[in-house]
Amino acid sequence: EADARHPLEVDLILLAVGSRPNMGDLALDRAGIAHTSTGITVDAELRTSLSHVFAIGDVIGPPMLAHKADYDGVIAARNAVGHAHLRANHRLIPRVTFSDPELASVGITEADAVSRGYQVAIGHCRFADLGMARAIGKTLGGVKIVVDAATRHMLGIHILGASADVLINEAALAMRYCRSVGALSEVATIHASPTLSQALTRAADDIDEVDTILDRAA
Repeated sequence: EADARHPLEVDLILLAVGSRPNMGDLALDRAGIAHTSTGITVDAELRTSLSHVFAIGDVIGPPMLAHKADYDGVIAARNAVGHAHLRANHRLIPRVTFSDPELASVGITEADAVSRGYQVAIGHCRFADLGMARAIGKTLGGVKIVVDAATRHMLGIHILGASADVLINEAALAMRYCRSVGALSEVATIHASPTLSQALTRAADDIDEVDTILDRAA
């Protein structure tokens, strides 16, 4: 039946996404604009090799996301007509997979951080531990915060569960403007209760608790 649901158990899920920049009709070589197979080459101000020509969005390469293109457009427009020198920062572009439950992230993963030489600290909060998640029956998943143990700077925040697409925006804001995981702690940021966003605070506080345990052990 068309509306029937049939559970299927699998070992892995392949998320096959992505696209190629559509540059075929732009005559970039004739214009003298540098490019590669992955897109038009731009600097931090989104200027091409011709300083009065700007490029934005999918055509400059990954991440190929609509909200990244919107962000690029604002940066490029202000630099082009406002004589500004704004620099695009694509490192903290939030990403969302609209699965059920939703999966969202900003920054790098724990594995990426370790491969780059960071000594990491990890904070977790399960949605099952939140009153709101239990009240609405959405207890699957949680929040994971990856932190540089030396500086306490947040390297990545990852969310699996209900409203991950909404919660990731606060995470991106905190990473861009606060950096320190302490900015999300219960002492610094008071979240309304009961809400799913309390998962961010509890994950941040979890890192403090781990640090305290390690300090006592030393």
